[in-house]
Amino acid sequence: MRKHWCHNFMTVVNLQSMDVAGLAVIITLLCLHFDIIADIPTSLIGIAVVFPIVFSINAAYRRREEGLRFFSSLKSHTMALYFAHRDWLPSSDPRRPERLKQLCIELFYAMKRDLLPAGRSEATRLEVYRYFSALSLLHEELRAAQVTPSEVSRANQHLSRLMLEFEMARNISMYRTPRSLRAYSR
Repeated sequence: MRKHWCHNFMTVVNLQSMDVAGLAVIITLLCLHFDIIADIPTSLIGIAVVFPIVFSINAAYRRREEGLRFFSSLKSHTMALYFAHRDWLPSSDPRRPERLKQLCIELFYAMKRDLLPAGRSEATRLEVYRYFSALSLLHEELRAAQVTPSEVSRANQHLSRLMLEFEMARNISMYRTPRSLRAYSR
């Protein structure tokens, strides 16, 4: 916990913040030396402290809610693809539903790795898109099995939405609350 706090503090401290702190100390000493007294409204201090904290908390909750919405959409579109492939080709391959299930599970693990800041890289993003590509290739099996073009199109729409929701969740993960605002709030 202490290391985490220090890390946040050190992301805020830079040459400009040290200059401002130094000027504040010098001006305070000058005011004390020359007996300069001013009445600062407490509401001004309250606004300077409370507003950024409230803004930060509100933004964090909004991002959380948006992230949960994207996650539920990811799950629902994945399940729709799973059911489409399982039910539209029921007799083609008895192992097909299990392979589809495993593919969907691996896709979610790949998305999890990419959405976590420690694991995010171009390689993890490409891994997620390899799973999307594998799902897309399964649509060709639907075409080959004479599934109607409108239903194949619907499966493609689910896949497209799945990719869109993943990218939106990825953006939330990448562009979080700025460190300085989080450190200030703490």
